[in-house]
Amino acid sequence: MSQDIEINIEELVLHGFAPADRRLIGEALELALKHAFTANPMTSQSLQSANVPFTDAGNIHLNPNSPPRQGGTAIANTLHANLTAK
Repeated sequence: MSQDIEINIEELVLHGFAPADRRLIGEALELALKHAFTANPMTSQSLQSANVPFTDAGNIHLNPNSPPRQGGTAIANTLHANLTAK
């Protein structure tokens, strides 16, 4: 059974990324979240309690030459792990 979920990110605070890269990071974040939730959906129990007003992706360490999309993907993987662990 397919479940539609909606994730609304009101604010994404990034430190250490070039302002010009924000669109690429956002696009990668969105795509990676879609893939993560398709591959590993949340359980019914976690969906019921998934109204999370704030979550911290923590520190993500990337190579200084990493493309911006890699940052978005790393953020998405951490957020997915945080949300599905509840």
